[in-house]
Amino acid sequence: MKILNKHPSLKVKFNNDFTQLNNSEFVEGTALIAYQGDNRNLSDIIELAFTNAMPSLSLIPIVGNWLPEKQNFGGHDIAIEWQGNTLVLKDKTVPYGVVKENHNAQWVELEDNGVIHKYLQADVVLWAGRYPEQVQKVIDDGINQSMEISISDFTIKENGSFQINSFEYSALCLLGKDIDENGEVGVNNVEPCFEQASVIINKYNFNEQFKSQFNNLLFEFNSQISELINNPLKGGDTETMKNKGGNTKLDEKLEILQKYNLTSDLLNFSIEELSIEQLEEKIKEHFALLVSQKREEISNALREEKYTDRWGDQYSKYSFEDNSDSEVFAYDRQDNYKLFGFTYSMVGDSVIIDFATKKRKKFEIVDFIDGEVTTMFNLFPQEAIDYAVSDKEKELTETFSKLNDNTGVITEMTEKFNTLQTENVEIVEKFTALELEKNTLTEEFETLKSKVTEYETSISTLTEQFNTVKSENETLTQSNQSLAEFKSNTETAQQEAFEQNQIQLKAELVENFSKVLTLEEVKLVQDKDLSTEEMEKEFKLLYADKDLQVKFNKKPKKIETEIPLNSFTCKKKDDWTSCIKK
Repeated sequence: MKILNKHPSLKVKFNNDFTQLNNSEFVEGTALIAYQGDNRNLSDIIELAFTNAMPSLSLIPIVGNWLPEKQNFGGHDIAIEWQGNTLVLKDKTVPYGVVKENHNAQWVELEDNGVIHKYLQADVVLWAGRYPEQVQKVIDDGINQSMEISISDFTIKENGSFQINSFEYSALCLLGKDIDENGEVGVNNVEPCFEQASVIINKYNFNEQFKSQFNNLLFEFNSQISELINNPLKGGDTETMKNKGGNTKLDEKLEILQKYNLTSDLLNFSIEELSIEQLEEKIKEHFALLVSQKREEISNALREEKYTDRWGDQYSKYSFEDNSDSEVFAYDRQDNYKLFGFTYSMVGDSVIIDFATKKRKKFEIVDFIDGEVTTMFNLFPQEAIDYAVSDKEKELTETFSKLNDNTGVITEMTEKFNTLQTENVEIVEKFTALELEKNTLTEEFETLKSKVTEYETSISTLTEQFNTVKSENETLTQSNQSLAEFKSNTETAQQEAFEQNQIQLKAELVENFSKVLTLEEVKLVQDKDLSTEEMEKEFKLLYADKDLQVKFNKKPKKIETEIPLNSFTCKKKDDWTSCIKK
């Protein structure tokens, strides 16, 4: 029987209006969160870290800081504020949505500047009812996005970047997007770490026009299904197939084609007479042939670039080494056989290499995986060695030809040629020694890698001890601050008591000497900025001076009657300077 080499297909087109969920307050969208490997923040998030963090992705908030004056979102914005006497950092972002609990997370491959990245994609929900203006911005333009995570384990790589080994999701932060129709970036655009990290709203509107389109498509689909049922196999016996279990085999064969994303019309052979096993083998051969043909086409495209060496011989500039789905790797014969990469595309069966994307590449030592198919690898391409030997032979041949008429020179050059041949042997031996040294260095590298792991463990232990000591030091610092505050308060109280005592003593001096001195004399002393001791000394000097005047006065009795002697105690009789008030 024959398998029908066409399948019913329908073109489906929906209007570009967003759909709402069962709750009209919310709309559903999709977030491109991040990708595996090195990123622009000088970190490397490994695939295992993403896998282990997957349970923490459900129901994390989607936050942002809306800037009304810019009609756009900001970034991971914070504010510095005073709370009482304390300066604190305050997060300015607020929730606008959430990652769905059943988020349907999956990996999608996207190209960033010629590099294929595997982005993690998940379903999200935004709160359009509460934030219509902000969500409309996302609906109209899409929005940049940056994930916020809590890292629990990391290592520092040789190039100084961080390899993140374990983390949990904290939030997805909406970032401002300001890119016009021509791709010009505006001042309000906040560039995410991962080039295409973003949030978009799925847009389908189930209106009357959609229903009409859907009914037309359904009618077309039913028509094609009816035709297929009425005439499923042109030139074949449907009843015979059913009797022999043909439907079952057909289903199995179609499942195999589906597994390889193929349809029968894409094959150059018929699947009718093949067994299940034969079909599997045939498809594998088909793919192997496609890969081989693709590599041949890539090599042919590389050969189009030529260069001429110093001898006038023309060669292909590039020597094919390997290729990925989007990039080809080749040695540049003209540039000392350095390894470069170029992006390429397929136009039909032809390969188009963009030589303008030329970028230097290098080999990297990685862990060997048991069962992995490997190929022999030389530290330097054998083709380069062969060309170097050939180039040297041409150089010697040219020199030998020029000196052919001079026997002595020929003999000398022959000796040089033999010497160079010997040196060539030595170079080969050194090359072999380098290969052995490379293997030794690889073993030493593994040993050093093990020691680094031990050092990281020691660092972790020391970090814990440091944190313990730091905590104890902070406790002691707080105790010292309390003691310092107590000391300061005590000294202040003592100073206040001392000053109050001085004021009281000065008042007593003024009161006492006001009884033996005139008001002008007392005021004269008071107006001076004197200590208690200095004031007492001034009063006594004035008092002593007045006493001397009394002694030389002809009317001492008048003064004596004015001063109540019984209010003073004198050490010496008739000596006022030795008297003090009782």
